[in-house]
Amino acid sequence: GPGTQIGASGFHGSVWESFHTYLLVHDTDDIERQGLGIRKMYRTLSPQVTENPIFMHLTDASPAGIRSAVDQCNASGFEMIILSFGTALNMESKDEAYIKSVAESVEYAHSKGIEIGGYNLMSSSRTVAPGGNCIGPDGKPDGASCLASEWSDDYYATIKHFITETGFDAIETDGPFEGALCYS
Repeated sequence: GPGTQIGASGFHGSVWESFHTYLLVHDTDDIERQGLGIRKMYRTLSPQVTENPIFMHLTDASPAGIRSAVDQCNASGFEMIILSFGTALNMESKDEAYIKSVAESVEYAHSKGIEIGGYNLMSSSRTVAPGGNCIGPDGKPDGASCLASEWSDDYYATIKHFITETGFDAIETDGPFEGALCYS
């Protein structure tokens, strides 16, 4: 910011280093060869972006439903289960008995080599605590939660706790995408 000195002595007494940019220079105008080069670059620099597991959206989040789906996935070559919208999966739950029940299902999935995660309505189509909502042009809550509010601090901590305690491998989020103003 203004008044910040960056020079031989560094930034506040330490060496400051900018972000890095990588440039892939193609050796040909052949589109197929360029595509191969781009894919190799991504595999080298950030291999996680090349993952594309075969997954099943499951709408029965009961322990018996998950166990059945895990067995089906194991038998048919699916690699992951997403507990889908409408399953009653509650990643915002703080009920330790519920979290333990989900963790037992996750453990069973892992024992069969299946990754498992869940859908979570992150922002859209909901009204949360006072001060935690986005506002519409009329100044009233517009049905989206503000992910830059005090409410969201607890929300993120709760979701992280759920993922950590259950052993979930993935989260499929719905939102944020409104671009609406927050109260906070």
